Amino acid sequence: MRTLPRGPNVFAGPYLDRLAHLRKDEVWLRKAAAGPDALVVPVWQSKSLVRRTETGLVAVYLAANDGVPGDTPDGDLVLLGRHEDAVYFARELTDPAAVVERTGGRFEDLRLAGAMLDARQAGVLAYARALLYWRSRHRFCGACGAPSFCLP
Repeated sequence: MRTLPRGPNVFAGPYLDRLAHLRKDEVWLRKAAAGPDALVVPVWQSKSLVRRTETGLVAVYLAANDGVPGDTPDGDLVLLGRHEDAVYFARELTDPAAVVERTGGRFEDLRLAGAMLDARQAGVLAYARALLYWRSRHRFCGACGAPSFCLP
């Protein structure tokens, strides 16, 4: 049997410090989300926001303190983690029109766009998509009934 060569899996790298110890710290979450280094990774129908450039695709992040336009199912920001000086949050959109208009980007399926992205960007987008997908199917904690992974 012949095996195919495999490249690195860009969707599974250690791109973010996930800050697990801070996920339930509401004061820290609110402060981080309001800070100048907070970025939002918008997701719409499991698609990621990207923009075409001369060199390929780039992920489009939104400044959290700028306000994220568009309707969201519940308004929640979901903590992804920190990379260098930025804190990343994910947000599921129900209407992408305002975000697309503001950024000039478009929402694309990550399975198709991922190979054209920088590995770190592809990893961050994949984590945002996966966490929002999981969260949409597990809205409440099975042990205590509290909402899962939300920023109230």
